Amino acid sequence: MLLRLAAGLCLALAAPAAVIADDLVREVRDGHRAARESIRTLSAVVTVEKVHPTRSVTHRGRYSRSGSTVRIHEDFAGGGTDDVFLKGGEIREFNRGAQAGRTAPKVLSAFRRPQTAGLGPCDAWENMLIELTGPDGPLDLDRTLETSTRPVRADRDTVDGRACVRLRLERVYPSTGARQEVTLWHDIGRNYLVCKLTSAYPDEPSAGTSTLRVMDYIEPSPGVVFPVQVRREYFVDGKLASAAVATLSEVEINKPIPAAALALPAIPSGTVVRDEIEGKEGPVDSDWRPLGPPKPLTQFPTPAQQAPAAVAEGAPSTSEPVSSAGWVLYASAGVLVAAVGVVVVRRVRAARQTDA
Repeated sequence: MLLRLAAGLCLALAAPAAVIADDLVREVRDGHRAARESIRTLSAVVTVEKVHPTRSVTHRGRYSRSGSTVRIHEDFAGGGTDDVFLKGGEIREFNRGAQAGRTAPKVLSAFRRPQTAGLGPCDAWENMLIELTGPDGPLDLDRTLETSTRPVRADRDTVDGRACVRLRLERVYPSTGARQEVTLWHDIGRNYLVCKLTSAYPDEPSAGTSTLRVMDYIEPSPGVVFPVQVRREYFVDGKLASAAVATLSEVEINKPIPAAALALPAIPSGTVVRDEIEGKEGPVDSDWRPLGPPKPLTQFPTPAQQAPAAVAEGAPSTSEPVSSAGWVLYASAGVLVAAVGVVVVRRVRAARQTDA
């Protein structure tokens, strides 16, 4: 009898805590969703700068978004460009490289990919922690919570004196089996946007830990808040190994965006597109329509996937800066690699995105 009473008392005491946690999760989820939906359009210049152990700007691009349609245009120092276009759940991308003696850059590579592949280092949505990179690619908070492999825990906390709700969840990467513990702090007074994130791999101590913090916000109109600077730090054995800062400038929110800024520029007819959605490749016309029957996609060798040690939640690695989806350099010293080289680099970045 006493055991039954004790068990009942424990359940009675535990139940309110569970209800509070569930209510807090719903509060954050709904508040964060409302914050996302309040941003109907976004235009900004995205600058990614490595700040430790050395300092250099690694990427700068123009980001344009309207609803779920996104275009990113990045110019490289050597004269090449990279264009990424997201619409209808699929990504189209092509790279141009500067060629000696040419009046216009030459298309080196073109791709069609699923949205889960991520948009790359100049994705403002991911860099500002509006979406979070995980085993299934970039996800909004709703899907991030749904994919947690254990019940999400929630409690109240403060960050820099501001009231927050802290969420703790777990994710497992199918490619490696690595278990990742993620903690999110949502600023209540800033529409429940993420203000801090930490991640670690408890089963892989050598993987290091990551800390991401929003450093600055803007409020372009009453009630509309958006982060404009995020610092990402990666620690090994408690020591800072690398850090990078993503900053938005020339920010315009909920203002009309010219149609041309949200359209993927035409590519030269005859360009070969690698279609990673349908597993085929072949030449297309300037509107990406096939020119003749495609052939099976050529498979290029890629490095064996490892546990995502140095890319925990998009933290910078110890060797090069990466974004929340993998801040990987497209070019080195302004020199673009040849077509096959570009393919390999892009596939390496895709692998890192999968494990970010």
